[in-house]
This record gives sequence, C-alpha cells and structure tokens, in this order.
Amino acid sequence: MLKMRKALKPRVIIPVLILVLVVVLLLVLDFFLTHGTTHDEVEERITRPLCKHHQQLIYSALVRYREENGTVPPDLQTLPQQGYIEKEKEYILYCPARWINLTPYQYNPEHFGDPNKVLLYESVEMHGKANRRLRKLAPVTIQTMGDGRTIIQEITKSD
Repeated sequence: MLKMRKALKPRVIIPVLILVLVVVLLLVLDFFLTHGTTHDEVEERITRPLCKHHQQLIYSALVRYREENGTVPPDLQTLPQQGYIEKEKEYILYCPARWINLTPYQYNPEHFGDPNKVLLYESVEMHGKANRRLRKLAPVTIQTMGDGRTIIQEITKSD
C-alpha cells in the first residue's frame, strides 16, 4: 500500500523561500558589482556629453558677445549678467560631473580664435580620474579649443 507523505507546512516553506530569495539577490548583486556597469559609470556616460554640450553653449554665447562688443568678456559670469546666457540656465557654466561640488569651467579669454589653444576646460579629475569605481571608462578631460572645437581627451597615467 502507498504511504501518504505529509505536505510541508507554510511555517517551514516561507522561511526557506525567503532564504533562497536572499541568496539569489546576493548573487545577482555580486555579479553586477564585479561584472556589470556601476551607477558611477552610468552617471559618467551621461555627464561627458552633457559637459561637452555645456561648453558648446558657452562658446556660442562667447561668439555672440564678441560680435556685439568687439571682444570676448573677461570672465564667464559676464555672460548671464548681460543676458547672453539666460539666468535660469546659468548652471551651464559648471561642469555637470560633480553637481554636489559645483566647479565652474576654466576660461582663457586670450585663447579665443586660436585653434591650438584651450579656451574652456573643466578642472582636472572631474571626469573619472578621481573615481576608482569606474572600471570600464578611462578618465578624460573635456576641452573647447579657441576655434570652438570641443574635444574629449583621454588622460594617460603619465598626465
């Protein structure tokens, strides 16, 4: 004759299911931390083109300022003060890589028009160099040359 097995009771099944779920979640988390893209990498992939775009907008404002005034402004703060950048968009004067510690772009007005000189750039270590959790992205510096070209240049270890 066949023996009937007792069914597992819910008070046994639920803790076992919770334990299995926790183990699976820990394995998934470990996989993404060791192989996947980190939050910092996603953020950096977003802020690099945004930083480049900010610099292009600043350059356009500098060109308009120069056309109307015959020279470029002595500093970037002049652009929103005189309406060449809207007050609500004054944030474009800052590198978006570290919104917590706003860092304004560096500006060399004497380099305007010179294709071989850097006109705008962000401070060193803004895009990845200081962040050790960026495994897949090389640190870069984003610069706008005097002729308006904006370049993203990889920082080598010797830099």
